[in-house]
Amino acid sequence: MLEDTPLSIPVEGFDDSLPELSVFLDCDPHPTFIIPIDSHRPISFRLRFANRAFLRHEHWQTRIAADDAASAAFRAWAQALAHWRDIWDYEDCSWSAFTLHSKWKVIRMLPGSERPRISRQPSSEPKQKDVWDLQREASLADAQLKSLRCMMEMSDVGVFEYDLTGTLMRGSESWYKLSNHPRDLTAHQDFSFVDLVYPADVSLVISRWNKLLQKEPVTFEMRWKAPPRPSPTNPEIMEDFQWVLSACVPILDDAGELISIAGNTIDISAQKRIQEVQGRRIEEALEAKRQAQNFIDMTSHEVVDDILTLSKLDSNLILVTPVRVQPVRVVQEGIKIVSLECAKDDIELEFREDPSLQEVGGKWSMMDSSRFLQVLLNLLTNATKFTRDRPTRKITVSLGASFKRPPEIWDGVKFAPSSNKTRRDIRDDIEWGHGRKVYLWLEVDDTGVGLTEGEQSHLFTKFSQASPRTHVTYGGSGLGLFISKSLAEMHGRGCIGVRSQSDIGSTFAFFIGIRVAMDQGLEEVTGRPMLRRQQSIEARVRTAHYTILLVEDNLINASFVLAQQLRRAGCIVHVAGHGKEALDFLTTTRFWRGLENCGRDLSVILMDIEMPVMDGITACKEMRKLQHTGDVISHVPIISVSANARSGQVSSAREAGMDDSISKPFRLPELLPKIETLAKKWD
Repeated sequence: MLEDTPLSIPVEGFDDSLPELSVFLDCDPHPTFIIPIDSHRPISFRLRFANRAFLRHEHWQTRIAADDAASAAFRAWAQALAHWRDIWDYEDCSWSAFTLHSKWKVIRMLPGSERPRISRQPSSEPKQKDVWDLQREASLADAQLKSLRCMMEMSDVGVFEYDLTGTLMRGSESWYKLSNHPRDLTAHQDFSFVDLVYPADVSLVISRWNKLLQKEPVTFEMRWKAPPRPSPTNPEIMEDFQWVLSACVPILDDAGELISIAGNTIDISAQKRIQEVQGRRIEEALEAKRQAQNFIDMTSHEVVDDILTLSKLDSNLILVTPVRVQPVRVVQEGIKIVSLECAKDDIELEFREDPSLQEVGGKWSMMDSSRFLQVLLNLLTNATKFTRDRPTRKITVSLGASFKRPPEIWDGVKFAPSSNKTRRDIRDDIEWGHGRKVYLWLEVDDTGVGLTEGEQSHLFTKFSQASPRTHVTYGGSGLGLFISKSLAEMHGRGCIGVRSQSDIGSTFAFFIGIRVAMDQGLEEVTGRPMLRRQQSIEARVRTAHYTILLVEDNLINASFVLAQQLRRAGCIVHVAGHGKEALDFLTTTRFWRGLENCGRDLSVILMDIEMPVMDGITACKEMRKLQHTGDVISHVPIISVSANARSGQVSSAREAGMDDSISKPFRLPELLPKIETLAKKWD
């Protein structure tokens, strides 16, 4: 009987649990023994335990010693174990083995009668697990669990598990370090993880928790609280959070019921900083591009205007159209435009009318006042620029006339050679009338820095200035005098020149060919259908008394040039300095809900595109939004005005809701038909 057979191999060096296992194995009817595992030595078969069934088996008693590595049986076992085989055959028995606590190898003999139970061939009948199989599976599961725990603790990824009340059940070392969650189990309270979250992200975390309770896995970014520290990307900003990425899954039992929430968390602060830097660089690049575009479209208005005028000159698109005007009034209007700038710089501005103008009967003349005014403003702007820093600051404008064309050198002024000596005299066209041909001259004398002989030779050519220091000190495009020369030559074969002394001052003079207006006025000069149509439009506009809102950031141009021209054409003109002021004005008009019968009248808005505070595109979009919401009760006609003739900007204006567009520089005869058309369409 088994009870009569004592253990011949005692338990040596076992863990506390192994004596209990030996008692269990002694009851096993199958021969079983245990040998130690030493990873630094070949497999040894010094027995540490053998149960009674093993010792009672006479066949094995005669062949197994306490240390017999040379026997055939042990060689077979050693070969099987070396290849990590769990089941192998030897003679008429099958043997199985498993590892216990990573230190012992348990080997068990299965007699031939039981060999089908361990056959490697698939069986249609399920295998019945005995205590031995369960013990072996438990040992394997324990080893796997230890391996997984070891890997988890060595990883930088924080691993955690929460119960359904939000209480932390367990967490890895990395998770505690990353989250700063207290390790004390008494601090593992319901929803203690909320205390870790940055206040702005608490609602996000709660929403993700609710999804997990619905058995949905989630992955999301959030911020955890952290001690305040300077931001690595901007030391001037203090950060009190860190970015983490968390992936969580619901843990279900065999019945599909939710039992806990498990997940992992990694620190992504470094990636977020990289994204922040990249995003900032992209924004800086886009801002630089936008500023460069604004510089072209907005900052250098005079350069854009000059380039557009130059382009029209090169394409022969500039027309000289005579109208009956008083030259003295035109000059006074130009002086008024620059008077504010001169007053600011303490520059004395004087106008002298030469008696010769009355002698030739030129009080009323046929001339293109807009082209004449453009040349005058170029000369006045230059004079102001070069005089403002001088000890003596004075600009004198003189206007006169002559029956004869001035000579090449006139009163010390040397006129520039004409670029087209074969140009015909446009005063012979019928719209100039039949008045006497005369020459109108104008001088702008200043006490500015003056010019040397060499510097004077560089004037009046395209993209050229007196000297390199001129642009550095005073700016400019080098086009103003060239354009002035071209306009003067077009206007009745005129010319422009200069008289100057360095450090004393300069006198710029030009003359144009005009005709004296006859007393019959316009009746004698309406021979062309185009002029008759224009006069008809002007007459209708004058009768209609259209109300115009002129939105322009250059209030000098708005108030004294275009506004005055529109008022002379019979329009009522209001002026706004930018898009925001235009929106404010709109709320006081008949277009605003509730003011249909008592609000200000408004026919058309002339909207400049490039303006500070609020540009024209944005203002137009806001007006269309108000129209859509019903605050503006009907369509507001808007004409875009821009110095930028690019088709892309015209398209942008149309897409924003502009009804029509016109490019600077333009003349009133081009604008009035657009105003009349829109005013009638949306009246």
